[in-house]
Amino acid sequence: MNETINLEIIKIKKLLKLENILLLIKIIMIYTLLLFIFYFINDKYYRLMYTIIIYILCINIFNINYKLYIVYVIIALCCVITESIYINFINETWKYNNPDIISIPLWLIFIWSIAILLIIEIINIINKK
Repeated sequence: MNETINLEIIKIKKLLKLENILLLIKIIMIYTLLLFIFYFINDKYYRLMYTIIIYILCINIFNINYKLYIVYVIIALCCVITESIYINFINETWKYNNPDIISIPLWLIFIWSIAILLIIEIINIINKK
């Protein structure tokens, strides 16, 4: 039990390092920016454009190589296809008001890509030695 607590304390100390705090601030800023965009912008094509721009910014901010960039988009496409399956084939699930294709909006692909990227960055921060 004490060993588990000590490991958790070590992880918290790692998170509190300045470089990690700066990365966490970047993640929070990106997340907040996305919330503002989706709150203030209702047009699905502007949302798509802004999410693509933010995704490209994230790739630059976090120095993601092009192979991972593509992998994240492929994973996001899998997530979107899964959502589409739930929407189209399972009763009483969610739906999007203005879908583009297969009952989902196109901007969802890049929202998933950004989410995957941010989750992986958070995991990298926690796992840093």
